[in-house]
Amino acid sequence: RDLSVSVNGGVIVGLLGGSGSGKTTFAQHLNGLLRPTQGRITHHGREVPKRLSHLRRKVGLVFQFPEAQFFEETVAADIAFGPRQLGLSDSETEQRVRWSLSEVGLLPESFMARSPFTLSGGERRRAAIAGVIAMQTDTLVLDEPTAGLDGESRDILMDLFRRHRERGGTVVLISHDMDLVAELADDLIVLCEGELAGNGTPHDLLGDPEQASRLGLELPRTMVLRALLHERGWRLPAILTESELLQSLHIGEIH
Repeated sequence: RDLSVSVNGGVIVGLLGGSGSGKTTFAQHLNGLLRPTQGRITHHGREVPKRLSHLRRKVGLVFQFPEAQFFEETVAADIAFGPRQLGLSDSETEQRVRWSLSEVGLLPESFMARSPFTLSGGERRRAAIAGVIAMQTDTLVLDEPTAGLDGESRDILMDLFRRHRERGGTVVLISHDMDLVAELADDLIVLCEGELAGNGTPHDLLGDPEQASRLGLELPRTMVLRALLHERGWRLPAILTESELLQSLHIGEIH
């Protein structure tokens, strides 16, 4: 309701809010799975047309728990499904499959011929995401992509999102993991009951405990640690990430 936001290119945007706030509904509008009943959505300055094939070549959507959507007998065949719909040749499709598996940290030679149903939980999640990035869309929209993953798989996906941003792509990341959001996001969009509750940088919205509480957001662990140190007389600047904490300790910003 009365929701007006812009997402720039070459950034990672955290899409936040409590359960039922409208995050997934909003995300499904970004590649036309849902259409607005009022207002309009534009992509690169042009209103999204009724024919959505062009938009879906530009915006890739990864649902929560995408590993539940495997339907082919091998990992390679599942990843290849999307590129084949683009009309790519067999050689081009295989290149996309190998590239996308490498991007998510899975060796093509070891995983292409395997059944997706024999993979571990973290491997299935990464292979499912490979099926979306194989489309090489400008924008990736991901719903809780790191939920339930081990530390290694989580770090691999974080690196993938950073590389996509470095190539000029955009990532819209739905997450309840404030540590992940603080580490990755350039901007945040916070929803509450279908309305825009907050929009700004992580430091704007998470660096102030009162502001974060008003928005119904948990604090990153570093901010919790900062508050505990503050109670004991230590003074640190607003720190959101582990790297910022280490830098503060290293350069002696504690007073």
